[in-house]
Amino acid sequence: MDNCGKADLRAITSEALTLLKNDRSAAGVSRALALYRQAAEADYGPALYNLGSMYFNGIGVERDYNEALKWFYKAAEQGDIDAMFNIAYIADRGYLGSQDLALAFVWYQKAAQGGSARGQYDLAAMYHHGRGIDIDMASAIYWYQKAVEGGVPRAQINLDELNRQS
Repeated sequence: MDNCGKADLRAITSEALTLLKNDRSAAGVSRALALYRQAAEADYGPALYNLGSMYFNGIGVERDYNEALKWFYKAAEQGDIDAMFNIAYIADRGYLGSQDLALAFVWYQKAAQGGSARGQYDLAAMYHHGRGIDIDMASAIYWYQKAVEGGVPRAQINLDELNRQS
């Protein structure tokens, strides 16, 4: 892990998070960005995701989906389900210029299987509406149910709709 140990990287990442919560000034955000970058460049998972999120949301930097993806992929390689979801979301929404439903499906599936309730919901919606894949109501119901269990309220609405249609 570069020149820092894992405990140091955790502390650096925690300091950045605290800064973003307590000091939204340009200087505070800039310092948080530098801290996240330091820990991310040492391949520390939470910092990889958080740095990607800063680029995704344009916090302290110009919004840059390509740069966000770079960091989300690295975080996803370490098993970060939120990063997996964000990769799918970027592909699904076409934020890089064109929608890529095949890529979105792959990453929603990984996020869903990892336990992401948001990933479970969006994967269910892809099955439900045949977005980039064949309609598969059994899979849609399965993933909507998982999303309900994960706390996604609108999943229950879709599940109720499917059950009424059955």
